Amino acid sequence: MKNLTRLGSLVARFLKWAWSWLRESWSVYEYADGKRTLTFERWPHICAAGVFALSLAAYRHGPALLKIVEPIANPPAPPPSWRKRHLYDYGITRNEWTLYPLALSSSNGRYRFKLQLANGPYRNRKLCSLSVKDLDGHTLAIKAWKEATFGPGYRLASDAAFEFRGPRSMDRFFVNLSACNGEWGAESFLVQFR
Repeated sequence: MKNLTRLGSLVARFLKWAWSWLRESWSVYEYADGKRTLTFERWPHICAAGVFALSLAAYRHGPALLKIVEPIANPPAPPPSWRKRHLYDYGITRNEWTLYPLALSSSNGRYRFKLQLANGPYRNRKLCSLSVKDLDGHTLAIKAWKEATFGPGYRLASDAAFEFRGPRSMDRFFVNLSACNGEWGAESFLVQFR
């Protein structure tokens, strides 16, 4: 308890001295025309104290701030750069269905394909799935619904988008439509690009 009282009195004395020192550091000069100027004369002392405090902090905490970080053995791969591909057909019609290939891009064996689908002008038809297949008939991607009804002249409400993997040398694939309950069978569209 005695030590705390002594420490408190030392801190109080230091604060009193610091305040007196600061109060004596500025001056107000009054000129004959009535103007006053406030000047602070101990900037060099303040700057030296700041530099001393920063040096002390750097000495005390510097090694923790300069800790050497080991490089990662296998850095993450950069994100792929997608290349827009040119499509040969702007509308492919089969048995009153029309497929509109909207966009295709590729990156290192990965493909993003966007299409729109429209029904012919004469009858309602039900669609259960859209799939993308390679030339050998392997399914690369599929979108399935319980049952989507297309009225005459109706287009898919939103553009269908597929993302799939395929050979890097691939320059064509099939988009297959599947009917519900074998109502009208299936249709296959060949999409070609370069």
